[in-house]
Amino acid sequence: GYNPNTLELIHKGEEVLPTLNMYNAPEWRARYVFDGDAKLPEVYKKFFTYLTDNIEQSYLYLINFLAATVQPGPKPLTYLTMLSGQGTGKGTLFDILELLLGSENVSQVTASNLDNISRFNSWALNKKLIFFDELTIRNVEDESIIKQYVNNKIDIEIKQKSIATYDNYASIMCASNSLANMR
Repeated sequence: GYNPNTLELIHKGEEVLPTLNMYNAPEWRARYVFDGDAKLPEVYKKFFTYLTDNIEQSYLYLINFLAATVQPGPKPLTYLTMLSGQGTGKGTLFDILELLLGSENVSQVTASNLDNISRFNSWALNKKLIFFDELTIRNVEDESIIKQYVNNKIDIEIKQKSIATYDNYASIMCASNSLANMR
């Protein structure tokens, strides 16, 4: 199965998906990795299998990401990127997580123009999950805006206050309907 602690391409049949996991987890993270033996309700298995196009390594990556998001402990130091057509369940996955985590612990950001979210980002303070919906990454600056939310510390700017650095608890999910929007 897929191990998020290794460097490998994600394959779908003969096709190689344009994704390379370069995350190197510290040794202590191994105890948080899903081994596939835990009991998961069938409805979620079907939905997650559908979301990952029945690719086992993608399925296990998704399960591990979700487990790290909803359980106490360290947050994922990667972000989940979902790329698929409209109506395939990306928003539904966020809706499920919002119910599990509570609406006060999540932020959904329509991120077609990252310039609009790079300042006054108090919406990210003390969140457990941030969902960048309809993400468009046009350049290196846009990549940097998203990457700052993966770090364990985050600079937050609240209107009429100085920028301050806070602990960042949020797992990051990004969704887009088009590969062209992902640069």
